[in-house]
Amino acid sequence: MPKSTEVLFNELAEASNVGDYLQQNQQEIQTPDFGLYLRTLLTEKNFKRAEIIRAANLEMSYGYRLFDGSKSKPGRDKVLALAIAFHLTTEEANHLLKYAGARELYPRDRRDSIIQFGLQKGYALDIVNQTLLAYQCPELDLVK
Repeated sequence: MPKSTEVLFNELAEASNVGDYLQQNQQEIQTPDFGLYLRTLLTEKNFKRAEIIRAANLEMSYGYRLFDGSKSKPGRDKVLALAIAFHLTTEEANHLLKYAGARELYPRDRRDSIIQFGLQKGYALDIVNQTLLAYQCPELDLVK
């Protein structure tokens, strides 16, 4: 059973040097596999790759590269578009953002609040973008 984050924090605080901590916890400290997590979400949420890629308004070949793991560091906006396409909760979206190496949604940020509201209400990507524009916030940028 994996150690909790709290246990890891405590072990790190008590370690005499970082090398020992890393050695003892090498199974606990792994680089997240974004593509694997996306494929897991497909199974859990019972979606097809193509429908998620379309709903996230991503270019099809780019989307497939995300799912197969050959593109592992998408931009934050693309990850948020995927979260919206998957109909994730805020907690699930934040988990997906962590796997992508992006910062979590922050409710004190105006734009993030609107995106989080859209997730909570189950809005489609176009509605989230319209809401962002209505409140003078940049749309989710999916071009790059």
